[in-house]
Amino acid sequence: MTQVLKLPTRELRVRASEPISEEEFLQICRDHPDLQIEREPDGTILFMPPTAWISGNSESEFVTDLKLYARQNGGKAPSTSTGYTLPDGSVRSADGSYISKEKSDAIPRKEWRKFPRVVSDFVVEVRSPSDTLKSLQDKMVRVWLKNGVRLAWLIDLQHETVTIYRPHREPEVLNGFDRVLSGEEVLPGFEFEGRWLKFV
Repeated sequence: MTQVLKLPTRELRVRASEPISEEEFLQICRDHPDLQIEREPDGTILFMPPTAWISGNSESEFVTDLKLYARQNGGKAPSTSTGYTLPDGSVRSADGSYISKEKSDAIPRKEWRKFPRVVSDFVVEVRSPSDTLKSLQDKMVRVWLKNGVRLAWLIDLQHETVTIYRPHREPEVLNGFDRVLSGEEVLPGFEFEGRWLKFV
């Protein structure tokens, strides 16, 4: 008899009694291709709920612009479900990410079918209705910046704010989406029009 794993509206955290190897984690992901699964440095497995319509649409806006930027400037801008193995041992994915040509070219071919050991230069996270603001703020600092991301944006659709994270600096909160966001020196020439985040 087939058992159905019923996910809650928020992420489900499962800690194994024994450490899970990289190969075992990869196999779990292959066995459940319809789920978004991440891993904490201590081996805790995170099962993420499906993305809500409003946040999913915003994620695709970022992915589209980042992909166009990568085609013109080199580098890679993978899908939102792409996992990265970070220096702290965690496996994480972002709602939008860009990896420079230099870094993407250095990824060994043997890792192409796995979660490559690479840190994005830029990431964006879009707050979903199931996300708490505190948990995402923690992820921006503890996961992305701590592991070497150079620029990160946290998009809060509910309050219409953009929080910009940079290494060794306090987060900068911008109110409203009537603005153009810059990739700064991390993504030279990249701009994102905030109006695309307005749902209506």
